[in-house]
Amino acid sequence: MAKWDEEENADEFTPEPWLAEVLSAAAPVPAPDEAFRGRCRAAGAAALTVATLRKERQRVGFVPLPLAEYIHGLVKLAETPLAPVFAWLGVTDLASTERRSVRAAARLAREVGMSAREALAHLRIGFAAQAGSAPVSLLVARHRSAGRWRAPLEEYEDALEEIEGGYDLDSLRKLRDLRSEVGAAYK
Repeated sequence: MAKWDEEENADEFTPEPWLAEVLSAAAPVPAPDEAFRGRCRAAGAAALTVATLRKERQRVGFVPLPLAEYIHGLVKLAETPLAPVFAWLGVTDLASTERRSVRAAARLAREVGMSAREALAHLRIGFAAQAGSAPVSLLVARHRSAGRWRAPLEEYEDALEEIEGGYDLDSLRKLRDLRSEVGAAYK
């Protein structure tokens, strides 16, 4: 057992021989290099941006916009840079329908506190806009004028179902892939 030699010097500690051997055999830990410090700064910047966006999203709630437009709006409201998040996700654009971008956008949606259902609604709104469909907001307004009042997310999901009923097979396949990527990001 290690012993304190209180009578001679209270500041000296004599470790057990096995501990002294292990400590002397251990290689000294090198100081972090600049690349490591840079990765740490980038991770910290991305985490701060995501936390700031999450707080702003809690204030704003659901707004029927394409996901990329919604995120860019949050960035403007929060006055925070999006570049650290793009670097973290490995993308340069959230509006692309490319699988990698869709998954990255869904991952960001999850990180800022959106449910999978809400993230999918935002992505479907963007998909409908890219497909040249009637504006989803106008369809919701038409439903409201007919006396159908419900939660905004439900109203938009119904309008999207109506729009998607007119898609061709290729668009339906792309929409299925979009749903799949959102599901993968939320697993």
